[in-house]
Amino acid sequence: MTVDVAMHGPRGAVEGDPVLLRHLIGNLLGDAIRYNHPGGRGLLALDRRILTVTNTGPEVPSDRLGDLSEPFRRLARDRVGHHAGHGLGLSIVRSIADAHGAALTAVPGPQGSLRIEASRTRCPRPAGGRTGQLRVHPDGPGSSLWS
Repeated sequence: MTVDVAMHGPRGAVEGDPVLLRHLIGNLLGDAIRYNHPGGRGLLALDRRILTVTNTGPEVPSDRLGDLSEPFRRLARDRVGHHAGHGLGLSIVRSIADAHGAALTAVPGPQGSLRIEASRTRCPRPAGGRTGQLRVHPDGPGSSLWS
C-alpha cells in the first residue's frame, strides 16, 4: 500500500488540542489503510482549512455513509472480527472534529474509493483548555511537528 501526503497553499498551523488532532489524523489514516485493497493507495491532503483522506478501498454505498461515524457500526459483516477494533474510529473522529469546529463529510468515489474531509469552519478552544499547534510541512510523511 502506498500513502501520499500533499499540502496545498502556504505552510501553516492548526490550532487545537494536539493529542486530539493527532488521534483524528491517526484514525483517518488508519482506516484508509485498514479498509483498502492490497496494493491500494491512500492520500492525506491539507489545503488551508480542509484535511482530506482518500483511499482506493471497497465500495461504500452512498445510503450507508451516515453509518460510518456511528459507534460500534461496521458496513459489512466481513469487517467484524476481520480487523482489530470496535467500530469507534470514525465516531471518535467526528467528536474531535466537532470539538474543533470542523465539519466531517464522507464522499464515495468511483470504483470504490472513499474520501473523508474535515473542514474547519470556526476556531473554538477545545474542552479542557489544552491547545497547541500542528505545524504542517510539505516535505513528506513524518515531517509534521507539534509545538
